[in-house]
Amino acid sequence: MTRYILYFLPILIGLIGCGESRYPATAIVTGTVTIDREPMANLSVVFTPKKPNARPGFCVTDAEGNFQLTTYAEGDGATLGDHGVTISEV
Repeated sequence: MTRYILYFLPILIGLIGCGESRYPATAIVTGTVTIDREPMANLSVVFTPKKPNARPGFCVTDAEGNFQLTTYAEGDGATLGDHGVTISEV
């Protein structure tokens, strides 16, 4: 009996580790917003996916105009695919 358990244990552990993520894949998105080469602080940056029902990535620029998008977890970026981008005052 112990021999069978030793055979199936690695398979079971492998299956547990192969579960899908709770969220769709994302890619880190960072950048700097400038106007006339001047950094723009406190602007909302939103990446809206063109894929229906996908969650947008969003953030607010810092004092140097830098941003890093968040979709599901802090700084995780945007979902993969085409997006529209909106930048507006907060």
